[in-house]
Amino acid sequence: MKKFLTLVLCAAMVLTLVACGSKDGGNAGSKEGDTMDLTAMVDKLYEGIAAENMPMVMTQEVPADAFEGVFFIPAVDGAEGVMSEPMMSSVAWSVCLLRVAEGTDVEATRAAIEQNVNPAKWLCVEAKNVDVIANGNTILLAMTGEGNEATHKTIVDNFNALWA
Repeated sequence: MKKFLTLVLCAAMVLTLVACGSKDGGNAGSKEGDTMDLTAMVDKLYEGIAAENMPMVMTQEVPADAFEGVFFIPAVDGAEGVMSEPMMSSVAWSVCLLRVAEGTDVEATRAAIEQNVNPAKWLCVEAKNVDVIANGNTILLAMTGEGNEATHKTIVDNFNALWA
């Protein structure tokens, strides 16, 4: 009787595990960009760009009280952001990533950034290439100056590839 009861319990456990499991290990729909650290993602965005085709940049976290100056929107609850901009240069270059919390309207946030973005945020220069793109819960705001069209395209393409 004990053997029979043990077999029944084992069968029940196996059925429970099979029913609750997923084919991809529990990451249904998850793409590389969904889980990647934002600073590491910036490094991925720059892959394939020669050093002479971009300024020397520094990537840092964006505190909530700086969202308006970086993302051109008020702070978003539960969001995290990073910015990558020249350390010392009068070059129009800004690559910023904003990851919003689950349940946040990503498209509305992206549209608000796009509506408020200021390509002339620098004193002496203005961005000619501006993209605001959302994939998953992450929004890319990329602004680069004239002559950086190919580099800008590489950044955008690398961002999109993280969700391909």
